[in-house]
Amino acid sequence: MAQAGKIQDSLRVLPVVRREAAAWQTSSRFYQLAADSLWRSNELNLEAVRATQAAFEGQMQLTQNEFAKANAWQRKARKRGFLNWLLLAGAGGAAYLFIH
Repeated sequence: MAQAGKIQDSLRVLPVVRREAAAWQTSSRFYQLAADSLWRSNELNLEAVRATQAAFEGQMQLTQNEFAKANAWQRKARKRGFLNWLLLAGAGGAAYLFIH
């Protein structure tokens, strides 16, 4: 008799357990979909970061090249200015010597 009562209680509870199991499985699927979505989003963000980093490195290289060009032009301008000063001083000195 006790065994029959236990079986009857199990049969009464079985539909509830099945509904809860189905709900847990559905929740599990939704959590897995959310985890997959977050994983893909993370991968896309990492790709974007890598692309931005590559673009930044390219921009840094361009900036360094432009600084090198600017420094070369400044050296040429200083050299040209010094040569112009020497030429002017020489012409002034020659004019002074020619006048006196």
